[in-house]
Amino acid sequence: MAFPGISYGPSAAPYIRIAELRAQREAATEQRYASRARRVASESARARQLIDKVSLSATERMEQRFSENGSLKDELQQSLSR
Repeated sequence: MAFPGISYGPSAAPYIRIAELRAQREAATEQRYASRARRVASESARARQLIDKVSLSATERMEQRFSENGSLKDELQQSLSR
């Protein structure tokens, strides 16, 4: 029943059932939204990790290249003198 301890006549039964079904539907919708929000948060975190990994990898490659070829200043001077 909609409100425990309160007695309703038989004519209220369909309205009570409608209210119960509506509450169930709203609860299911809230669960779907919560699930979707968790999934989006998880995907966002995964994307951030991937971006961090890729940018770190690119930074490491640049640092390695510069260390192999000398300092950044030397690299710039070489490119300007060409």
